[in-house]
Parts: sequence; structure tokens; C-alpha cells
Amino acid sequence: MKSEISSIMELIPDAFEVLRKRYRILQYIDFLAPVGRRVLAQQLDMSERSMRTETDILKRQHLIQSNRGGMTLTTEGKELYSELEPIMKSLSGESQKEIALARQLNIARTVIIPGDASNDEAVFAHFGHYLTDLLQASLSERDENIIVVLGGTTLKAVADHMRSIPLDCHNIFVSGRGGIGEKVEVQASTITARMAERVGGEHVSLYVPESVSQSTYDTLLSEPAIQKALHLISNATCAIHGIGSAVHMAEKRGMTASQIQSLKQSGAVAETFGYFYDRQGKVVYKLPRIGLQLEDMKDIPSIFAVAGGKNKAEAIQAYMQNAPSQTCLLTDEGAANEILKGLSL
Repeated sequence: MKSEISSIMELIPDAFEVLRKRYRILQYIDFLAPVGRRVLAQQLDMSERSMRTETDILKRQHLIQSNRGGMTLTTEGKELYSELEPIMKSLSGESQKEIALARQLNIARTVIIPGDASNDEAVFAHFGHYLTDLLQASLSERDENIIVVLGGTTLKAVADHMRSIPLDCHNIFVSGRGGIGEKVEVQASTITARMAERVGGEHVSLYVPESVSQSTYDTLLSEPAIQKALHLISNATCAIHGIGSAVHMAEKRGMTASQIQSLKQSGAVAETFGYFYDRQGKVVYKLPRIGLQLEDMKDIPSIFAVAGGKNKAEAIQAYMQNAPSQTCLLTDEGAANEILKGLSL
């Protein structure tokens, strides 16, 4: 089918623009549903008049429907969108870009979605929907899944846009770290509970301070609830985490001015679950913490790293030098284009 469409595009070049426009409308309705015409026009940088014309056509084709809440895809629209997605990626060169990015970062897979999270919060909705699809494929492989979830603003936004996964399997979402002292909404325990609620499954929280002294650490390890969470983490089948910029994350974690200055002097540019990395991927600082450790990651079958925006490109590149090879990076065009800058695809 892809070759047939390619032949049509050669004969009628303008057809691709019409196809691309209507595909993007279906894509954004799927991401943002229910969504009004005005918001959709703003997201796709189209006039409301042009959007009205296009959506009227899609309604007559029974691909979308609308009510007081906004527009949604019909069953036929969802099926067509799913069929078109791989074809459109191939025609637009997105598949080649995803392969090139995965090779550049030396990981199993990358998924690149439209937009730039640096200046468009709607991208987080896209992340949530794509992560749901990726997670569904991963969870369907086993009867029981233990999904370790980290915290942060990106995962908080992503969790809010995830969808139910109708699978006949037992899914346990467990916090990968503590977080007392952080804002509640971005703590791993809160995000873990939200994902379990949205996707379907139970959740287990790790209610401990993220950074502790060795004596406190030893005491906490004897607590049954903490032992249960750590046992689950050690047997995880999937992990979901973000990637932060070093200084920004140090400030959010309440590190002292002298510690932040030390990070800057050591060239730290990235942070994941308490580890700080320089541009070469070297760990330059580690917070003492209870929960998921970098060395644990190599034994987890499925790993999803979620980070987007042009401003995260440097952090992504730094961390990925430590990422296990089975990692799948879910990112956006803003970050991908910055990382691939200068490469001929």
C-alpha cells in the first residue's frame, strides 16, 4: 500500500499535502479529544474557516463526530488513523529519523512525536497517548507486570493523558523513589497512583524521604512496607522515567548553593533518579537514596525514557550514554532535530 501511495504522490504532488493535513487533524483529535474546532485550529496553525471546511469533510466521511464537549474520532476514524500512521511516518521520513536517532543514542528504539515540548504543552498529551500504546505492547507479553515509575513534571503531565489498557493481566505500578519534601503532585508515589488509575492496575508507594543518611537508610530498610516496595523494584519488568536538566533538577531537589555550584564546575548537564551526568555521560554526583538504582536498570526488560523539547537535547544525549540498550526513548521533534543536527539522514 505504501508503494501505491508513493506512486500517487509522484503523479499528484499536491495530494500528499491534503493527505498530510487531514491525517494531522485526525491525529490531533485523537490526542486531544474531546476538542473544539478553535483549539484544534490553533494547535495546527490553521484558520478556523479552513478547519471548519476540513472537519466538515471528515464528518461527512463518518471519521469524526462532535457534540457539546468537542470533536472525537468515530470507530472508523480510529481504524483509519491506525492504518495511516506507519504509512505517513514512512512517507514523511519520520521512520528513518527514528531509526537514525536510535542508532545515534545506541538504544533499541525511539519514537518521535510532532512538536516541541519547550514551547507547546499539548505535546505532553501526545506523550501520554503514545506511552499508553507502547506500554500496552509491553504489558501484553506477560501475565503479571511490575512497572516502576519515577517522578517529575514531565511524567506528571504524561500520566494525566494516559488511557486505559484493556488487558487480562495483573499490573502493579510501584514508586521507583521516595519524595517527601517535593511538591506532592510530582512525587513518584502520586504519579504511580495516577498511572495505575488511568491504565488499570494496583499501585504500591515508597513513602520515604528521597535522600537519607546511611543510618536512616539502614533503619528504613527493616520496615515491611519498604521491603515490599524494594522487592517489587528488584523484580521489575518495566520502568518509566524522565530525564532532567542537571541544575534545574538540583534546585527542585533542594540541593544547597555549594552543591549546585559543584555540579556546575563538574560540567553536569543531566539528571535521572538522583544521578547527575556530564556531557560525556560520566556520573559526577549521586544522591544517596532509596529506590531504583542505575545498576538495576540493566535487568529490566522494558524501559521507557520520556523527555522532549529542544532544551532537553543535551540532557538526553548525556544520559543515553548510560542507558541500557533495551531503552525506548519517547521524545519530540524539538529534541530529535537538535540531537540529529548535522547528520545526513
